[in-house]
Formats: sequence, C-alpha cells, structure tokens
Amino acid sequence: MPPKRNPLSGSEIPTKKLKKSNSDDEKDKEKDKKTLKSSSSITSTDKKKKVVTYDSEDAESESDIDPDDYKDDYVRWYWAGDSGGGPQKGGGHQDIWVEYDKIMCLRIERALNNLKPKLKVDKERFIDLKNMLQRRRDDPNKRRMIKRQDKNKKNQKITKKKKKGVKDDSEDDSESESKKKKSVNVPNALAIFRPPAYWDPQPDTSYNEKELEVTSVEFQKIRDTFVSSIADYHKNSKSVHKIVFSTYQVTKVIRIQNPVLWLRYITRKDQLKNDLKGKMPVIPKVKTGEPLDSEVNEYHLYHGLNSSFITGITKFGFDPRFCSLQGMFGAGLYFAENSSKSNQYVHSGACTCVGPSATTSCRCTQTDEYSMLVCRVALGDILIEQQHRGNLQGQFWYGRRTEPTKPDGKSIYNSVLGESKEHYPMSSLLLREYIVYESSQVYPEYIIHYRRVK
Repeated sequence: MPPKRNPLSGSEIPTKKLKKSNSDDEKDKEKDKKTLKSSSSITSTDKKKKVVTYDSEDAESESDIDPDDYKDDYVRWYWAGDSGGGPQKGGGHQDIWVEYDKIMCLRIERALNNLKPKLKVDKERFIDLKNMLQRRRDDPNKRRMIKRQDKNKKNQKITKKKKKGVKDDSEDDSESESKKKKSVNVPNALAIFRPPAYWDPQPDTSYNEKELEVTSVEFQKIRDTFVSSIADYHKNSKSVHKIVFSTYQVTKVIRIQNPVLWLRYITRKDQLKNDLKGKMPVIPKVKTGEPLDSEVNEYHLYHGLNSSFITGITKFGFDPRFCSLQGMFGAGLYFAENSSKSNQYVHSGACTCVGPSATTSCRCTQTDEYSMLVCRVALGDILIEQQHRGNLQGQFWYGRRTEPTKPDGKSIYNSVLGESKEHYPMSSLLLREYIVYESSQVYPEYIIHYRRVK
C-alpha cells in the first residue's frame, strides 16, 4: 500500500507502528485538519494557490477569493466618510467616498451577485446589502451609505486573469464580434435598480446630475407645478421671508440619478407594499398632482433648506439624527405640497440662516439664485392629524423621533399629515405639512434653481 500524502504539500504522512489510543487518533486528525487549512506550499504537480478565508459568519465564507486572480478593473465599493476629521473637528459629515480595499470590494461584489443580504466588515461593522448601508453591530441605526462603482466603464463583471498560454473560450467570439461592429454599446448599469423610465442610461452606478432641457415635458411639468403651488397669502408678503415676491423665475431643473439612494428607496417601497396591501387612507387634493404610486401613497413634495446642504442630501440622503425635536410633529423629515411654504426655509448666497427667517439676520438678496428639493415621498399608511395635539412637554408630539403607534398599540403609522384649514376648518395649520421619520421613504429627485420675482 502506497504511503499517505498531504494533498496540499505532497509530503508523506508518516505512520507509527505503535498502537495509539482513541484520544491520540482524535488529536492527529485535528492536527491534520489544521495542516490542510494552513499549508501554502505548491508542488509541480499541484498548482493550487493559497486562498484567503473569512469568518464563517461572512456571506463569502463558502467561496474563497484570491485577489491575484483578478484584474485591476474590478468593481470598486465605497463607504461615506467624514472629511477633515468629522464635524467635531470642523470637518464634514458623510461628505466623501472612502474606497474599501481590494479584498473587501471583491467580497462585497460576490455577495451582491449571490443575493446575500449582509456581509461582515469587521468585529464592529457589517454591510446591509439590502439597503446599501454599512451598519454598526452594537447599534444598527448608526449607518453609513455605501456605493458601487465600476472603474472600467465597459465591463460590469469581475474579470479573472487568464492563465498564461490558456485561451479563453469566449475570445474567438468576442474577436469576431468586434470585427462586425465598429463600436461597442455601453451597457446601462441602472437596469438592476429599476429606475424611472425617464432616467438617462449610464455605464455605472455612480452619482449623476442631469440638467433638464427647458423644452422638455419633464422640465415644464416640474416648473409649472412649482409656480402654481404658491399660496396666495405668501405673495407680496413681508412676514414669511425677507425677500418679497409674487412668483418665481425657474432658471434650471436638475434631475438626481443616485442609484444607491434609489435602491434604498424602492426596497422600502416594496416593504410598504407587502405590509399594506393597498390598505391606507386616500389623501385628497394634493397640490403637486396625482400619486406617483397609489399603492404606497407616493407623491412629489417640496423640501426647503439652506442651499449649502443640498449636495450632502442628494448624495447621501436625509439623516433624521439632525432633525430638531422642536418641530411641531417631533424630529421628523418635513415636506410641503405648497412650494411657497418650503420657500420660507430656503436661503442662499452669503446667507447662513437655517429655517424660516424674516429678521435682519437673513442675508439673502433679491438677485440671489435659490435652490429647493423636489422629493419622492412614500407616505404609506398615513396618520391624518386634523387637530394638532401639541409638542410641549407632556403633550403628544413632545420629544418624538418615531412614527406614532396605531390604536391597536402594536403597529405604527408610516407618516403623518398635519391637516390644514382648507380641508379641515378646525385645524390650526394654514397649509398642510407631511412628515416621515424614516429616511428610506424619501428620494430627493430634483433640484429646482429659481429666483424670487416681485
């Protein structure tokens, strides 16, 4: 009988003539297992390479990855970092993209292709691929955005290096095909993200801003709704903003194509559809038009803010942690169907004000160009608050950061509508307010640039 050999090293495994006890056998077996796992030597007859293995909790634990097998045009993955040491040191918050190392990029890409919901980063963090977030293990609510970007625009797949002297089976086909075609069409990498039909195709999943043609139906619809939703009592008023106006001059409209945020948004919409199954109140006469998706009460709504904050939101989404508890309905994300209501919060140019301001602290000027967000908001099962229950200490809305609970004491509403006098005369609000507490129910789709005109 030929001697037994280690399948990785090829070395002979010596046999002992002495009879061993059962405990000795078990120790030797365990030793052999460790040898098989840690061995990295390669013989002329056995060309297996050393591979990198990962924790059994990883989505990639079943299939090892050798980074040397992959070209430099592999798909890159990034997480949202803080510039300048973060806000505590005067820097930014989630305003830069930080690239994962090559091994991690390959692991994330394979996990995505294998439809794995999550992937371990280290002992403190994991990746939630379902929502495209990096989360902390001790508190999953602490999260960072992640994004996927293919450095090689023409190839969305991870391509392994060919072994020297070995011809790829597909080489002949690709060569003959390239002879037939003078140019190669760049694939639309957005297809798997189920984007709106009017989005422009793009070769990767990076963030893009598309300026709309002023003659396009898309531009005209956004502009006309924006102007027509100015409340009458806001026109020529000195009480709602320092800059008096009667209408707007829309200078341009930018469409935001952010596949990472969009994936989070449609995933949340799918969850709402599955939970609600169409059972939710109908919201009458929304000034921005008919619902975009009636199954989840999805509408275009306005959000006003200082223009300096817009880029951070369109790239990384809204962050509820920065919402003020002093809001009428707690620390939520607030939206309006009247553009002039959101306009109260818009500041630009040299002005650093945040929130409604008609005081001397506002430095806006008549010639400044302003910016406002038009967002898709999935309201779902909405609580219609006809009479505000107060946000002072001891009152219903005091210190709230989450959705209200339904009368059954178990399930929750998905959003809140602060009803106005127009629809309910006993209300204390002149105009409607829409509030959500989950950022994944919002997608910032357009930036409207405009001037206030007397």
